[in-house]
Amino acid sequence: MHYLSTKQRLAIRLGLIATAIVASLATILIWPRLDHAIEHHTDIMLIAALTLVIAGAVAYRLLLRYEPTFPSGFQATVHHRNIALDHASGRLWVRTPDAHEYTLSSDQIRAWKHEWTHHSNRLGLQRRACNLIVLELAEPGGTRIGVDFGRDHAAASQWQARIAYWKRRDLFDMQPRHAPL
Repeated sequence: MHYLSTKQRLAIRLGLIATAIVASLATILIWPRLDHAIEHHTDIMLIAALTLVIAGAVAYRLLLRYEPTFPSGFQATVHHRNIALDHASGRLWVRTPDAHEYTLSSDQIRAWKHEWTHHSNRLGLQRRACNLIVLELAEPGGTRIGVDFGRDHAAASQWQARIAYWKRRDLFDMQPRHAPL
């Protein structure tokens, strides 16, 4: 859930607390009549339970749906949860796992690399975890910014290639071009 902002996390927590309170109150109020309801109205109770489960699943999905919001003037050509690229303006937008956002130009990035760790379970199956693209900035402190991809190793590899192409294209554009004779 670290992809969500603090406000979104608070909204989810408050929603879950409110649901628990409502369910507790409903149980307390309905409990004396529950035996009669089970004996005579099983079909209605089943429909009500299914409705609550479906409504809960839809609400949960809507609360966790996430589309990143970009700064003004940034038009993402391609984007993922925590990273986006604007080819027109030549800027890269990134969000760290602790929800700090940066908009960087290609000359601000000195180096980047894809980091991950391998883990194996008891069956010997390998999985990659801690997928990060680490951007090292060109400023004097050499700040490192980690962009988290969760378990999605393929997306992190694709973004590493996109950043490499983006940087290479920028370097190519800076080279002097000779007019044909």
